[in-house]
Amino acid sequence: MHIGNRKQPLAVASRHHRVPSIRTIEQFRLQSQEKASIEAMRSLAQSENSAGDSLLNFVQTSTTTAIDVSQKLQQVKNSKSTNVIYPESELAGKLKTVSQLIASEIGARVYYVEIDGFDTHAFQAPAHTALLRELGDALKAFAEDLLEKGMQEQVLTMCFSEFGRRVAQNASDGTDHGTAAPMFLIGSGIETGLIGKHPSLSNLDNGDLKFHTDFRQVYATILENWLNCDSSLILDKQYESLPLFVAS
Repeated sequence: MHIGNRKQPLAVASRHHRVPSIRTIEQFRLQSQEKASIEAMRSLAQSENSAGDSLLNFVQTSTTTAIDVSQKLQQVKNSKSTNVIYPESELAGKLKTVSQLIASEIGARVYYVEIDGFDTHAFQAPAHTALLRELGDALKAFAEDLLEKGMQEQVLTMCFSEFGRRVAQNASDGTDHGTAAPMFLIGSGIETGLIGKHPSLSNLDNGDLKFHTDFRQVYATILENWLNCDSSLILDKQYESLPLFVAS
């Protein structure tokens, strides 16, 4: 499930399933809450008139998914949230929603949220400082919330960026788009410390860091060892696993 104001990211796109994308629990609801109206929409969406029409089938499937998810989320909205005090940031609000949804057991296994602002072509130092503080404070509250709910061993948090930054500072006191970037994994079953080599700041590839770990190895390891599924079906190739999890 994607939670955010932007369009659904490709990371959660699927050929075979409709992935819900919501801004907030409160906003994801049908305009009419009358049972008769909802059942009429569901009946229309489940009719067999879409045979052979892929576009109509897509609309019907999406409608059915929206109705089901909306009804589940309205139940979640009325449930107890948490005693943990989250920061007043957009990311913290999203993670608070995620914690509430996980505790409500609505069935989603992956939740995707975003934080913007890291495209720091100018005046990077103050912006980066504020962004990392927002990220760290939100993750801290989320971890405390999971601990309070007794779910810390059931949740793995992965942080990644869509792009890295170049090593050298530009003329605007920022950095331009680069290649390699760090990934962070947070969870009670994760091996602590740095996995792989620390990147060299002098041995560069035309000004870019040389990445040493294919991010698809991280994906593959999580898919195989956390979600218990065949990673090759998703990544179209078998990637070597990494020592990310504590041996049981």
